[in-house]
Amino acid sequence: MQKKIATIRLQSGVQRFTLRPGPEGLRGALLDLRAIYLVPPGQPLRSLEMHPSTDRVAVAETAARILDDTETKDARMALVSSNIGRAAELVIAMTKDLPLDEREEYRRIPWIWNVAIAAGKQNDTQMLRELLRAALPLPGQPLRDWQAVVIGGGVINGLSQTGHWPRARLKEIMKNEADLLTRWQRCLDLAAKMADDERVRKGTRYDALRIIPLDPTQLHLDQLRKYLSKGVDGELQMGAVSGLSDVDLPVVTTWIKEKMIDFNSNNRRLAIEALGRNDERLSGLLDAIDGKRIDKSELSKSVMDGILASKNPTLRSKAEALLKK
Repeated sequence: MQKKIATIRLQSGVQRFTLRPGPEGLRGALLDLRAIYLVPPGQPLRSLEMHPSTDRVAVAETAARILDDTETKDARMALVSSNIGRAAELVIAMTKDLPLDEREEYRRIPWIWNVAIAAGKQNDTQMLRELLRAALPLPGQPLRDWQAVVIGGGVINGLSQTGHWPRARLKEIMKNEADLLTRWQRCLDLAAKMADDERVRKGTRYDALRIIPLDPTQLHLDQLRKYLSKGVDGELQMGAVSGLSDVDLPVVTTWIKEKMIDFNSNNRRLAIEALGRNDERLSGLLDAIDGKRIDKSELSKSVMDGILASKNPTLRSKAEALLKK
């Protein structure tokens, strides 16, 4: 849809247009702005809808530039940011001609991920629905590595980083979408196999481990639990910790507390952040501090603030007593 918004008189020289929301407090995606056209008085506007092929070419050209290793990182990131409203189209264009060639797939994957996680952090229902439509394996097709990266490393990771529970949010996004729900359930089973497949690169197995805990049947939770053990590769352990962090179940708190001693420093930090996501987990975190599994010096400011800001007076009182010791 196009709309005339104003008539302006321009002075000679360089001009700058700035578009920003008006009332304070607006959040989320406000509009999908494709272009601003400046047209001399009396000249008709050539409609974008009249030239869909031109629009597709623009997406393909943008995707090609994002994947172009001769472009600077800053230029490529700027393209991602300025085109995030078209994340699904970009991912489709970035993978359209992708051969069954691991080297080429992994050359593209970092930039496919950049598009996907930027979209995940937007938390826009339509944007994420279309991205899932682009990335979920079709019936009879395998789960390719780039698809696991988009779904686990992009959509799920992005939602989690912005404080959302991915399982509940994805349920909302795919509501009344029977085809997507069928593809999603199959993807969960494929991801469970990928997570244990030592032929797959560890970074992608991490993404698979982010996917499988979201199974509504909780079928794969025990699979993640084994990756919490001492001696497990740190990146895979990180996938299990991060994946379980997204599951709002009391058993997760118990597992993380029990295995905390087996985590490396980075995974301990992630686990402590995971224990700060709600009051039930905060109670478990305080128990771990009381039981000397966690030292209070390990708490980040955000976790500390969450504890002290709890609306549960019993929890807050226990926290104040422990943290003052």
